[in-house]
Parts: sequence; C-alpha cells; structure tokens
Amino acid sequence: MTQSRNIVAGVPSPYGVAFCTTPILQPLRLLASSPAANSVSILDALEGTVLATIPLGPQPYSAACLGSGVAVVSSFGNSTLSVIDVNTLAVTATIPDIPGSRGWRGVALTRTQAGPVLAWIAGTGVDQLTVVNLSTRAIAARIPVRRPAAVRSFDDTQVCVSHELEQLTCYDNSLQVISRRENIPAAQDFVSYLFDGARGGVAAVTADSKLVLESESNFVIAGISGAAAVGYADYSNTLRSAPQAVLLTQPEGNRLLLVQRAIEPSEFALVNGASFDSVGARRGLAPGSLGTTFVTTGVSQHFSASSAPLPLNLGGVRLRIGGSAQYDLANSRWVYSPLGSVEAPLLFVSPGQINFQIPPGIAPAISIAAQIQRPDGSMLLTTLNVVASAPGIFTASGSGQGQAAVLNQDGSLNGNPATNIGARPARRGSVVQIFATGAGETTPTLLAGEPAPVSGSPLILTNIQPTVTIGGVSARVQFSGMAPGYVGLWQINAEIPAGVTPGTAVPLVVTVPG
Repeated sequence: MTQSRNIVAGVPSPYGVAFCTTPILQPLRLLASSPAANSVSILDALEGTVLATIPLGPQPYSAACLGSGVAVVSSFGNSTLSVIDVNTLAVTATIPDIPGSRGWRGVALTRTQAGPVLAWIAGTGVDQLTVVNLSTRAIAARIPVRRPAAVRSFDDTQVCVSHELEQLTCYDNSLQVISRRENIPAAQDFVSYLFDGARGGVAAVTADSKLVLESESNFVIAGISGAAAVGYADYSNTLRSAPQAVLLTQPEGNRLLLVQRAIEPSEFALVNGASFDSVGARRGLAPGSLGTTFVTTGVSQHFSASSAPLPLNLGGVRLRIGGSAQYDLANSRWVYSPLGSVEAPLLFVSPGQINFQIPPGIAPAISIAAQIQRPDGSMLLTTLNVVASAPGIFTASGSGQGQAAVLNQDGSLNGNPATNIGARPARRGSVVQIFATGAGETTPTLLAGEPAPVSGSPLILTNIQPTVTIGGVSARVQFSGMAPGYVGLWQINAEIPAGVTPGTAVPLVVTVPG
C-alpha cells in the first residue's frame, strides 16, 4: 500500500505537470502549470513545497522538462513558448509565434549528445507541429499535422504526435518520420510501453474517454467517463505483450484509476510445428498451419493419425481452440467455456508432445482460448494469437534448426553430402521444393484435417504470395500451395538465383506480407 507523503498547497488550479530530474545534488523538481492564474509553479518534489510561482503569458497549459533542468511551457492565449531554468527559478526566454497547446501533453523535449535541445509543440486548433531549437531560440520547422492533440518524447531521441487521422506519427531529431501507427483515435494523451522486450506498444486515452492498448492489434476499453491523462507502470520482472498497469486520471471524479489486463492462462505453449519458433508463436499461428505443444499429456504411449481427415481424439487427448476463459475471483481460478470453440485435428500424441493443425477458417485475433483435455478428464488452459500467415520452414533434422527440408529438381534431398548421406546440392537455375507451414487460408479451401488431393487436382493454392531469398538473392517463386496428399504442409517451388554464391549453408528466407 502507498499513501500521500505531502499535500502541496499554493498551486492555483494545476493543469499540466512535468517532472525534472536536475543534475546530481540538486533537488528533484516539478512544474505545474496554472492556466487559470496565467502562471507556472516550481515545486521541490521531495519536500512538497512551492519554490516559486512565475507569471507567464495567458493560458499556459502544457509543460515539459529535461534532466538538465531546462523546461518549457506553452501559453495558448498569446502563442508563446516560455523557456525556464528550474535551477535558477527564472524564465530565460520567451519565444513568440508558437501556436500553443491546450492539451495535457502538448509539449515535448528531445536532445542528442551532439545536437541542440528541441521543443515540439502540438498547436491546438492549427494543423501544425512546431519545432523550436532552444539553443538558437529559432523555429526549426513547422510540420503540417492534421489537428495535433498530444506529443510525447521517448528516450530523448524521438517524439510522437497524435492527430485527427487516427494515427501516431513519430520523428527523430533530424525531423524525419521514423514510424507511423494506424488506428489510434486522436489521443489526448498516450504513453509508450514495452512490447516483446522492446519499446513499441502504446496506451492512449481518446477524446471520447476510451482507453486503447495497442501492440500488434488494438484492445479498446470504452466507457471510462472523464478520463484525461494516462501513465504506464511495469511493476513486474517479466515482459508481456500488454502493459502491467495503466494509470488514468479522472478529474471530475477526483480519482486515479488503475486498469490492468488480467494475466492470461498459460498452462502450455503452442509453437510453429515446423520451426518450433516460440518468439514467432507469441505473435501468432496461422489458420490451417501445423503446430506443436510440449506438455504432459497423460498418455503412456505414442499415438499417430492413420487416416484422413485427421482425428480429433488420439489416446483420449483433445485440443479445443476458441471458446472463452473467465477468471473466477472468488475461487482464484480460470473457468473455461467451450461454447464457440472448434476441435483441432491431431497428427501425433506422445507422453510429452502434441502435433496438431490450427483449423482453417479461424479468424485472426489475439488471446484466443485453447484447452487440452487429457484422458483422465483433467484440463489445461492457455491463449494463443491467430494471424493471417506465419511461416515456419521444416528442417531435415525435424528440430527446426539447420538444413531446411528441401528437395532438388531431380527429387533428391538437398544438403551437404559430407554430413547428410544421399543429399546433394542444388544447381543454380534449378527449381527446388521448400516445405513449410503457416501460409494461412487457401483457394479452394480445405476442411479441418483434410489433406490436399493426392492427385494434385485441383491444386490448393495459398491466398498469399510469399517472397523467397536464397543467399540474400531474390528467388523466383513458381508455385505456392499445399503439398498433395498432406495436411497443413506448404510447398513452395522456387528457382535458385543465378547470382547466388555457392556454399554448404546458404541462408533461405521465406517472407509473407505483414
């Protein structure tokens, strides 16, 4: 539990706030803007005392601060930017003709080791993001942006601005666009968080009081009345695909809201059945693809499918995908409902492994429930992401590592004859067959567990067209479809490029859109 250390009096109608980590041995300081009083207050963050209240231009709303003690405040009423030294408690410059912001996060600061400090101001009511060089006190750029709402800096090296076109646009210190995030409704405030170990997710509060958690796809929480500003807290030692906690201010209700996504059930993990790529599997598996899970199944022997279509039960083991999982707070456990689920066709079950097919037709989505039923009736529960396509290449060893499972044009096994008996290298200009899984939906469609016709008539073509490189050189793809007679096995016929450098371990890469 935490409690308030100090209640600070003497700051009239505080609005925007900025935290300043000044140089060592100096006190930590806070800026609090007061648009109703046309001033900004500087506080000692540890003692909770007001050190100074500085008059500014009319309606100073947004504030930002850097570790050097340089702070800026945007005055909306007269379009000025005030530069403040929080160590000396003084205004060092007032820069005119800077369209002001009324937002909670309308100003940001960035800097580089060799370059100047840049101030970024999201002008409210104007289609402009203004960039000011604080060393020269000159305008560095006026960037056209459709109704900018909020601006944030990350790692002092990049800045992102939210705007009306349901987009976050991010710039580096050279003013170049480095990324765009779509489908984030004009956020009045947002914060970046860690996604798969790298900064990349976004939590945003929209003008209509929705909270959007964005990573690979958006998760929207509606109905949060009066939400204003957002913060992110990671109080866990683990990295997850969603923030550990999002903090929201609710000024009208005098409340601070903590929103936390439940830690999803994860009693087993599903991986690509060709590559066994656990990192890629967190991003998702594709409909119709082959998957694997290494888990205690409760059987004492090996079971393999011997007929087509593939069975839904092997040795008393079943795998359901879909349905719903709800957390029972009273009993501290997850409760699974199979309503709406489909059973996955099974290829193989052993005491520690299940090979299966993701049923075709499952719509891409995040956090889909999946349940294993064991022979004794016990259940295991997890979630998975389903994406349109997620390629994994089979390997000769069956481990997901090393030599790819590839046939040469004459039908021989591709590989190094010194290490693989009977294997042969492919000639440049010849066509090889690459075997993978994860292409996604096909034309025509196949039923769950149904193999592609062994006759090859009709050919089952993938809806996506893959790109193949061999030795870093683009290879012409002649065919992309399901291998005749097999379930979930993706066959790609590609021509060895004439310009590829020969070798015994030439890199093979299959790429799909998205």
